[in-house]
Amino acid sequence: ENGVRLGWLIDRKTRRVEIYRQGQSPEVLENPTALSGEDVLPGFVLNLQLAGANAILLSQPLIAIALIPS
Repeated sequence: ENGVRLGWLIDRKTRRVEIYRQGQSPEVLENPTALSGEDVLPGFVLNLQLAGANAILLSQPLIAIALIPS
């Protein structure tokens, strides 16, 4: 147990996202347009179609994001 409640592995090349939730098997999404912070970060949405604010982040071929609430 590493304390991570929600994690995303984003593969921009294949447009595939693996969602990791604490105590659950990974969920795989093909070509999602957005990712939700769910109950870990209520109201947070990462728009995968934005070219502006997320351009540098989303230009990387493989991105891992772990959400650990304080």
